[in-house]
Amino acid sequence: MNAVEFGRLVAALRRELRDEAGRPCTQAALAQRAGLSPAIIGKLERGEKIPTDPTALPSLAHAFHLSIRERREFFFAALDVDQQLLQPALSLETALNTLLEVLRQLSIPAFIVNSYDDIIAANALILRLFPFSAELQRQASRQVGGYNVMRFVFSSQSQFSNWLGQSQQAYLNQSIAFFRAISLPVRGDPYFQRLMKAFRADPAMNAFVASYDSSPQQENFFFESLRFSLKHPALGSLAFFSPPVYPAPTARGSFYLIPYLPADGETLQRCAQLASQTPPDVLRLSFA
Repeated sequence: MNAVEFGRLVAALRRELRDEAGRPCTQAALAQRAGLSPAIIGKLERGEKIPTDPTALPSLAHAFHLSIRERREFFFAALDVDQQLLQPALSLETALNTLLEVLRQLSIPAFIVNSYDDIIAANALILRLFPFSAELQRQASRQVGGYNVMRFVFSSQSQFSNWLGQSQQAYLNQSIAFFRAISLPVRGDPYFQRLMKAFRADPAMNAFVASYDSSPQQENFFFESLRFSLKHPALGSLAFFSPPVYPAPTARGSFYLIPYLPADGETLQRCAQLASQTPPDVLRLSFA
């Protein structure tokens, strides 16, 4: 990420902050929150410089109320320490094809998302668990972020959250925390701005907007480590474990393979039965 891209990210994070009247945070207000001069904030957002003061980045991260995982991505972006430096970046095609082959072979529900949390592909097993009808696919294809996980989890037109029972709030908090963490590097991108604009304009996404805007800092680095239960209308009570996931980095963002691990014997048995009745197929839904 170069200085101009980092500047767009800082500006996007600043605009996400709201005052008591709901207005976006100004450069002057951000400078006061971070203990920096307005001139420095202006230069940052214009891409004229990257902070060299060792206290500037932590102060900005604190002012933005970033979680541990978000701070990690923010610091990498500022220092241009892309995840490609931690492990060699694959080409987009190689990374996706590799994950698609893994997805095809899994005998548990799983799907692939990109840095915007758009579902790129889902295996046949998770589509049996959460039927994604042709009508739902047609609706999704007409919406910005129609295949986004946030729509599936939060939209009032989706039945998923109603299946969660006592696990609902914990799962919703985890979903927001994951979305915020993986999207941090791309929040200055035009597509992310369009995505959030579409979410905010859709009355069915009011629950997402409220959760996103009031999301507390998530201090558990492995917040995915959650056991959650579902009251499935056809399969009855199911329990899954959502393990920590890691990015498959490419030059155009990262992919994430999201598995649902059965958390008890009954769920394992039902998933095994579904797997025996389901061809090892993958449905492509969206593309980065």
